[in-house]
Amino acid sequence: MEVWFHNGDNQFHIKDKAAVSAEVFISIPEQDGDLALLVLPPETIPGDILPLQLLDTAFQDPSRFIAYGFPKAASDHGRFAEGGNQVGDLIQSNYTLPLLQLREAEEVRRGFSGGPLVHADLGYALGMISDLEAPDDDSSTSIPYAIPARFIAE
Repeated sequence: MEVWFHNGDNQFHIKDKAAVSAEVFISIPEQDGDLALLVLPPETIPGDILPLQLLDTAFQDPSRFIAYGFPKAASDHGRFAEGGNQVGDLIQSNYTLPLLQLREAEEVRRGFSGGPLVHADLGYALGMISDLEAPDDDSSTSIPYAIPARFIAE
């Protein structure tokens, strides 16, 4: 498997991109969480790339959050999205995993799945964007969900 790192002045101007070989260490099927843990040789990771550290929401009441994704209009380079003043309730999904309901997150849409959900003030990963409930007769906005950091760590 290959992992791509983009190097540029900002998110819209990519100077260079490099593919790095990665080994799939753990793979969890979709019905159980749809996660994979990849292992990369440390010497292949660019020096300016730092790993995100996980933050369990049970210990910290998060404020604003930031997500990064590749929605259709910005699929070549991706873009940031910001969310409101709190990550919502922890709910049980139709599968076996818990999900964080994201409130005030209209900017998070299709194409953000698999991307990080980051505490805007602390910089820690709260989870991974995983699902989007489409608008229905009772609501005009989509509701995004994230797999919480605790589940990812476990």
